[in-house]
Amino acid sequence: MPTWILKFSLAAFIIIVGCSTVLTVFAGNENDLLPGGKIAVSDGDTLWSISVDYKPESMDTRVYIEAIKQVNQLQSTTIRAGQVLVLPQISQ
Repeated sequence: MPTWILKFSLAAFIIIVGCSTVLTVFAGNENDLLPGGKIAVSDGDTLWSISVDYKPESMDTRVYIEAIKQVNQLQSTTIRAGQVLVLPQISQ
């Protein structure tokens, strides 16, 4: 078997498992994700620091980061000062 097929299969497997884990941890559907308030990103802010400040107390920070990315249609965790983010409000 060519090595490129093996590498491609391994990469696809890792992506599928990673996405499945995020969806399993979130364990909700799009109807559970409601738009919340908006914030302007300040110098030094990261998705982690924003999530720690605004996430529900019982929620894992990584899950809230993924929710922020989903609501704001972010492809990565990179944010910049002045950017306005919608904070998701998770229904209980």
